[in-house]
Amino acid sequence: MCLKKLFGNKLKELRLKKGYTQEAFAELVGYETNSIAQVEMGRKGVSFTTLELFAEKLNVDYLELFDFNETKTETSLIKKANFLLKQLDKQALEHQISQIEAFVNYSSKNQNNI
Repeated sequence: MCLKKLFGNKLKELRLKKGYTQEAFAELVGYETNSIAQVEMGRKGVSFTTLELFAEKLNVDYLELFDFNETKTETSLIKKANFLLKQLDKQALEHQISQIEAFVNYSSKNQNNI
């Protein structure tokens, strides 16, 4: 994944964690909502000055904007699983599907017992 996309995902994650809508955050930092959306989608980069502003308004250290280790959206995880599964032959794929089904069934039964 490209750096702009990783950064955009992280910005969105932090913005939502702080409870801001795109509109509210855009107003807070003095940007158009569309610009914030473009950054979050990884279509637009930002300057160092803007990075500092985002960090200040989100009340985080600017380095946290680049902590991508925890930025794993459900969509990105599904894409990764799909990519890996496509590399398997039919027999291995069927085996992995049965493993996933067993895990899902086990997990849902245990969640019902909590």
